[in-house]
Amino acid sequence: MTTTNKQVAAKINQYILNAIDGESYERTPETEQQKLLFLATTFKSEYCYKNNFIIHKNVQSVLSEWISGLPSCFNIDFNYGDILKAAKSFGNLPETMSEKEEEKILQNWFPFIAAKTLQLMNKKGIPTSFFTENLKN
Repeated sequence: MTTTNKQVAAKINQYILNAIDGESYERTPETEQQKLLFLATTFKSEYCYKNNFIIHKNVQSVLSEWISGLPSCFNIDFNYGDILKAAKSFGNLPETMSEKEEEKILQNWFPFIAAKTLQLMNKKGIPTSFFTENLKN
């Protein structure tokens, strides 16, 4: 079975949306837009500081760093076995990979999720500029 780029993108987007969880914030976002806006505003309030942009240079890197800290509102996979299983479930990777290929996926997991999350947010009307407006010290 061949998986198209659109199918892969849909699976990744669904993975991201399913990972958004407002319970510990006493929020219950339900629609895609509500979930993404909740995640965006939480990220902005918790991690979008001038210093983080000085250190990490751009929104994707700052988001990747925040995600790697495992915020309670964004429940993505974080252990190696689960990351590889999730990445393979998207449909664009072979079932068997070399150790070097697996290591590359593991090293790029958080930046990959950050990039795909920002793409999805942008597609749903939350531009990257949202995170850099009125940065806090």
